[in-house]
Amino acid sequence: MPSCALLSCIAVGWFITPDKMINELEAEGNNFGIFKNFIKFMVKFIVPALILLVQVFGIIDIISSKGFNGLGVVLVGFAIIAVLIAVYFIWLKNSETGTNADEV
Repeated sequence: MPSCALLSCIAVGWFITPDKMINELEAEGNNFGIFKNFIKFMVKFIVPALILLVQVFGIIDIISSKGFNGLGVVLVGFAIIAVLIAVYFIWLKNSETGTNADEV
């Protein structure tokens, strides 16, 4: 679960951009007032760093446990995520997918 949260924060913070996120939330009636820049900074830098910290300590806990550990499962999960990210950047990033065409 931390891996999905980390990827979501990276997607919102760097690809979708926090400005679009805040605009969508304000369109639904939320008002952030003076906290807009703080929220942008948190989504882009602080929250991914904290989620990564939780993930690192989880991996350290798996490695240091005795008996069966799930390190292989975790590493395979990260490998799958890395492959999906590579596929996105190599093949899909500049292609027209037909989704959200009105937002471009």
